[in-house]
Amino acid sequence: MTTFAAEFWNAGQQPDTKPGPYYVSATNGEHYWLMRGPYERHAEALAAVTETMLKAIDLDAKAHWMAWGTCRKPGDLVRSDPGKMNKFFEVHP
Repeated sequence: MTTFAAEFWNAGQQPDTKPGPYYVSATNGEHYWLMRGPYERHAEALAAVTETMLKAIDLDAKAHWMAWGTCRKPGDLVRSDPGKMNKFFEVHP
């Protein structure tokens, strides 16, 4: 069931055209985490959501209950921290 939900969570989502940095994000209530990124383009972050979410669930089943998506840091924030899960992927931003 997780795979089915992961395949369709963003069906039809149009990428934002604003400049990045963009991240794959996970939220749980008032808490959020920048899980993977930064990406310069929103389309790249959108494409990484499913793979990132499924890996997180493999590592900790509680990740299944988090809300997954993308977010963008405003351009006036200079610092671009690496995503918490970048280390689990051979190719990461």
